[in-house]
Amino acid sequence: MTQFDYDEPVTIVWNDEIGTNSVQRKATTDICLSEAVRQVMPEWSARPNARLCIIRRDAKRKPLTTYKAVRSIYERPDFPKD
Repeated sequence: MTQFDYDEPVTIVWNDEIGTNSVQRKATTDICLSEAVRQVMPEWSARPNARLCIIRRDAKRKPLTTYKAVRSIYERPDFPKD
């Protein structure tokens, strides 16, 4: 099982699709990975096809860009739920 640093700083960027264009709706910065996942899960689960990107500050790590990827972190047994 891949290890995650749930305290890793990330930036959340929400995008709304308008036709073929994406429009940034809001951005949240200076948040840890676990809090970012907890924040996006309720809204993203209602809109699983929306484009959401949790961009990690560590350039060596790929951004989380799908609901499935975020949900897989949220459902890990070691994920801090509170």
